[in-house]
Amino acid sequence: MTIDQLTASGIVHPAPASLMGCVLDLLSNNPEQIDQEIVATMNEFIAIRKKYLLERNYLSLEPDDRGRVWENWNVEGFESVLTKVIHPLSKE
Repeated sequence: MTIDQLTASGIVHPAPASLMGCVLDLLSNNPEQIDQEIVATMNEFIAIRKKYLLERNYLSLEPDDRGRVWENWNVEGFESVLTKVIHPLSKE
């Protein structure tokens, strides 16, 4: 089972220095054991192959009629929105 945790930066805050992005990326390379059978990992934004957005951004969540949730990341300086779909848990 996967649990998605989404965090967007406050759009009023300035973007961090690129060195901070490198440090965060290095620190997030290894999975972290949270509890028995619970491991946390950081996933990349597939479209940009990065785990962290250093640009200011905000996130909108849009549920659809199939139980999915569409993540739409609006990022300062990007021409298009970064989108990912969270699918509902299966009933298996």
